[in-house]
Amino acid sequence: MNTRGDERGRPIPLAVRVGESFRVCELNGFDVRTWIEQDLCDMIILGSGVMDIEVEAFKQLAAKHGMPVYPCLYGWPSKYIPIPAELATGLALNYWAQGADGIYLFNWYPHNKKSTKFSRPYMTGLMNQMVDPEALRASQKHMMFPADRGRPQPCYQYNWLHCVLPEAMPVDKPLRATIRTFEQFPADVGLTLQLQVENLQAHDEVAVHLNGRPVAGWQRDGNDRLRAAMAPELIQQG
Repeated sequence: MNTRGDERGRPIPLAVRVGESFRVCELNGFDVRTWIEQDLCDMIILGSGVMDIEVEAFKQLAAKHGMPVYPCLYGWPSKYIPIPAELATGLALNYWAQGADGIYLFNWYPHNKKSTKFSRPYMTGLMNQMVDPEALRASQKHMMFPADRGRPQPCYQYNWLHCVLPEAMPVDKPLRATIRTFEQFPADVGLTLQLQVENLQAHDEVAVHLNGRPVAGWQRDGNDRLRAAMAPELIQQG
């Protein structure tokens, strides 16, 4: 590619799209550390459907070689079709906070005149705002930070290692799930924690702790959804 670039008079960069963590890459047989250290590629794209991406780990190594890192903002393999604007906002802010050099979009067709499960009118404006975290915060009044969900599939058998959802609700021990947010929320912001519990019955009781502190005041929000307001001090950055 360097030879052809010299012949054409302009460089032809090589991008590679790999898993969401070095561990996933190793299990899939991709020696990405060596690719970076030996300058065998020009840019790294992270993730294929998964939302919980370890941007910072790749950035620390790639930055030494002047190699940009782009997390993939996707969403629908984690059951968000199409990805809502508030979720895209939360994911983009998380990636920027970890040092991303940009955002790579997959299965976004904002200029498609035909409405499909991947194309929505709001995506066009959102793309313009996504390049600037401050513009994104100012323009999007709602943000969503989910626990990633999904399971390794035959074609991605080592991906989604951070996911624990969906999972059967145990009765004798807690079920743990990680929700990552790198935002610092002001004291006057409204925060809501939501749970989706399939087959939730009227007499069922669900006790929730967030970062070791109980969350009270749960209200039903539809058949299988619970919602509770919470204070910003319950959130630990990251």
